[in-house]
Amino acid sequence: MERKMRRFRQELPEAESRRILAEGKYAVWAVAGDDGYPYAVPVNYVYDGEAIYVHCARQWHKTDSIRRNPRC
Repeated sequence: MERKMRRFRQELPEAESRRILAEGKYAVWAVAGDDGYPYAVPVNYVYDGEAIYVHCARQWHKTDSIRRNPRC
């Protein structure tokens, strides 16, 4: 379920969001970590206009969190 923004007047148009993603290189990825604790990590990413690609090691905290909840 996706919630609507409480401050909907501050919501960016989709085109602006895509522009920000296309111009950016770094982000902070926050997921549910071990035992459900919050885990946030800076990541490098590439946005191709459709998908966001993030570099991950095959065995690491970030990768384990993504496997537990692929909706991250």
